[in-house]
Amino acid sequence: MTCPRPSMRRIALALVLIMVLPSVLAVPEAITELTMERKLTDSDLGLDGGELSPDAQQVLIFGAEGYSRLIDANSAGDEKTDIELEKETSSDLKDASWHPRGLTALMVGDSGTVLRYVGETKAIEPVSGTTALEGKDLTTVMWRQAGDQAYVGADDGTLWSYSESNGFVKLDQDASSRITDIACHKSQNICVVASLNNGLAVVEKNDDVTWIGPSKAHTWVGVACEDGSANYCSGFASGRKTVEIVLNMNEPAASTIGEPIILGQLEGDLIGDSSGVGSESLLALGPLGLVRWDQYTGDAFLMFSNNDSIALDVLFGGDSFIVAWENSRNDGFIITDEGRIVSFIPSEEAVESGMLELIISIVVGISVPGVFLGMIYWNSPWLQRKYKAIFSKKRKS
Repeated sequence: MTCPRPSMRRIALALVLIMVLPSVLAVPEAITELTMERKLTDSDLGLDGGELSPDAQQVLIFGAEGYSRLIDANSAGDEKTDIELEKETSSDLKDASWHPRGLTALMVGDSGTVLRYVGETKAIEPVSGTTALEGKDLTTVMWRQAGDQAYVGADDGTLWSYSESNGFVKLDQDASSRITDIACHKSQNICVVASLNNGLAVVEKNDDVTWIGPSKAHTWVGVACEDGSANYCSGFASGRKTVEIVLNMNEPAASTIGEPIILGQLEGDLIGDSSGVGSESLLALGPLGLVRWDQYTGDAFLMFSNNDSIALDVLFGGDSFIVAWENSRNDGFIITDEGRIVSFIPSEEAVESGMLELIISIVVGISVPGVFLGMIYWNSPWLQRKYKAIFSKKRKS
């Protein structure tokens, strides 16, 4: 008695189910567990920001009245590894950017303040040639990938280039609202500028500035260029919006933006961003929460909500984000404006879900080719005859 041959419909249905299964399981709720590590001081430091060094070993934090401090990125919970830096100004520091080589960092702030942190000596020194910046409240700074030039933005929308040879040069552009962020491509000398009300702009290698027309409709809080192999960056706007910024490497002025993606099912709004591992970004929410954004897939994963923050510590839940970083995926630290340092690690649910996805992907990787081969076999009388002939020979031997 011979077994009936399976119908093509049944085989196709099985194939569809196997192929659909991983796509359903591949989007688990990515959450983390929080631990309160410490508070930097009992007083209010008025922190404004922080930047992870290029080698991911140190975090430079800064804030009110010229305060700055180095935190060990791998053991941020241990105060013995901290280095409090000397004050060189009474002005508030608003942003910092490490030089691509990681040996120095620029810090900018109110009243045209520009300082340089020198890693070799752990000293803070003033940058010369800032006369042109007097009276300007500087909001953001970023080195471009070559390390030959940095860009500085101000609260009134002015934009400047800075180099050792030319000092500070005002760029020709017509923004009138706060420059909220600057990000530079990791392999090209092209940078993207975000402003509060004037939209997004692309800065070319020769310092030409072009504003991307459609971007003016949004209120931009951040921009990120995490992947040096891609021709795009990501913009983040109020209303929980993310946008792909497609860079035209040959003609930067012709760069465009995609349609906004609204991150639904989240409480609060986007207020800033930090770099995550790989090509991902950590998006800060206000009230305090954190979201992982994958610019490849356009997926967002809630790392922790404000309810989680309050459950850990009601005071932490009321703080504002200044910087977050990861030492590995979903494993890192966040620092708040009040100087609280909280660590996060993958929750048990996230770990178990990740293992399940890995198992499923392996099974599917083996099963799908097998299904295709099975379909070919069952629909080829010639292959069936060959198989029976070979099998019969083996049995006789």
